[in-house]
Amino acid sequence: MLLEERRSLVEITTKKLKNYLVELYQDELEQVILFGSEARGEAEIDSDVDILIVLKNSFNYFDEIKKISGFISDLCLDYELYLSCC
Repeated sequence: MLLEERRSLVEITTKKLKNYLVELYQDELEQVILFGSEARGEAEIDSDVDILIVLKNSFNYFDEIKKISGFISDLCLDYELYLSCC
């Protein structure tokens, strides 16, 4: 995979993830933030994609991970990327 192809895949996966989160959380979703090497434009072929998910109200972290982990795993497998979401 070329770096340019990887960037395209990152764009596709982050859009799919954001759309999923908007549908799942609706008004509770505050922000979805890309950070780390990808956001700085320093990502390599094997870099992970760091994403911060911000909800408006307090929540149980483990319950929310259960809700989204399957979708995130599918994205990772489908696009051969490692998404690191917190």
